[in-house]
Amino acid sequence: MATNSSARGRDGGRGIGRDVGRSVGRGIGRDVGHKPIEPNEPNQPIEPNQPKQRPTHPAARLALLIRNYPHRNPVTFAYLLAVCTGLLVLSRLLPGHTADHLKIAISTNPHNLAHRPVLVLLASPLFAATDSGLISHLLIIGGGVGVCMAALERRFGAVRTMALFLLANAIATVVATSVAAAAIHSGRYPARWWDGYDYGISYGVLAIAAAVTPLVPKRLRWLWAVAVFAYPFASADWFGLLPNFATIGHETAAAFGLAASFHLVRLSPARLSPAHPSPAHPSPAHISRRDAA
Repeated sequence: MATNSSARGRDGGRGIGRDVGRSVGRGIGRDVGHKPIEPNEPNQPIEPNQPKQRPTHPAARLALLIRNYPHRNPVTFAYLLAVCTGLLVLSRLLPGHTADHLKIAISTNPHNLAHRPVLVLLASPLFAATDSGLISHLLIIGGGVGVCMAALERRFGAVRTMALFLLANAIATVVATSVAAAAIHSGRYPARWWDGYDYGISYGVLAIAAAVTPLVPKRLRWLWAVAVFAYPFASADWFGLLPNFATIGHETAAAFGLAASFHLVRLSPARLSPAHPSPAHPSPAHISRRDAA
């Protein structure tokens, strides 16, 4: 059994307006909308409402972004809390042997996927790997989820973003695990991978990173896409011409995320066109899954 694992691991709320300018009761009416002007009181000019000025200092702007983040990205913020909580539970709160049993229970290895597929497909992307370093966690959780997922949520909406994440994770897992099962039976993959550790958030995160491609400045899109697709091969293990199954899963997730994002762009082109901004709604690495060896 493998003993190492790694992470795979709107604004637009509508206010309720009320007209409180005049209150008229039965038999008794009173106008509460205007202050009566005294005869000797000069008329005061009415100044138009001035728009709030955005802070210009970088620290102030960062503080404003952090303060508004939960409101602008509610689903991403909730998922960030869930992933961070899961990481804390696995790495700090549970005893070692209990944490190991939980990791095996949520792993999407061939054994678990054959016996309880729905449970592991839903539970696995809630837990980032505990053996990744701080920089890895910052890039995967902070960059992949906190930045890329939030950008998709603001552009395409929370439902479409989470649907993309979950579908990519499920499809990539099924493809990668099917390859793993066949390769294990043929002797190309180690037999211990059959029921070993295989959990994390990186399949979904890589799909999200690829889905951000249409939102990247046009001149940099191809570089971004190449980087997303090339990254899994940086740490791939090879068995002849066959890479480890996690690499296959990552490539599958990235392809799905990229294709889905351009489909979403066609569904909502106006939201992505900088040439026609809406006055009411102005336009605003290191990703790993697990070491299967």
